[in-house]
Amino acid sequence: MLSQMGEKGLSYDEALKNAPKLGFVEADPTNDVTGKDAAYNIAGKLFVKVAPCLLPNNAIMAHIKNELMLCKLRVKVLAQRFLLDQVQVV
Repeated sequence: MLSQMGEKGLSYDEALKNAPKLGFVEADPTNDVTGKDAAYNIAGKLFVKVAPCLLPNNAIMAHIKNELMLCKLRVKVLAQRFLLDQVQVV
């Protein structure tokens, strides 16, 4: 749009009106001219680069599995202790 304005002397409104025809903006140019479209593109590219680091790998999954097994064992021990505490010796 800026090139069209500079080279052809178009006003902003004229350049914006021609921009969808030339494929520079969407039919609704709001996101294009406010910078939201560029921000979404940057966010998408960052996600593609960063997301693999956030996904659990095998080591993390094994650790989680071990922690869950330990928690189950602790619950069983606590349950047994609780039941033993509830038994009254006559």
